[in-house]
Amino acid sequence: MSWTVALLVVVAVGSIVNFILQPDDGPSQARAWQECEGYAAVNLDLPTGARFAQLPANPSDRVKLQLGSNRYIVYSYYEAPDTQRRDFLCTVSYLGGDDWQIVDLAVAPEPQAPP
Repeated sequence: MSWTVALLVVVAVGSIVNFILQPDDGPSQARAWQECEGYAAVNLDLPTGARFAQLPANPSDRVKLQLGSNRYIVYSYYEAPDTQRRDFLCTVSYLGGDDWQIVDLAVAPEPQAPP
């Protein structure tokens, strides 16, 4: 039992040290995607069971870097059972270190039923 606890402590300490010493990777398309999705999840009135789009294998298809800045434009969507897909556009700016700022979040209008 004591060797199990010791092993868990060693693994936990190693993980913490690795996290602290991990170099700043700087801005990336994948991180911009994550920042926008996280902000949207907290700030949009999402339907029950809503799921966000997965990051594509080639993020440049849905995440664009504005030249001359650390600002990214993310094109994504969410969908939920019994609802239509809702597209959204998010602009996020990389401030340095682990800091990002949401510049804008716009959701496409809800589709209207035909008369």
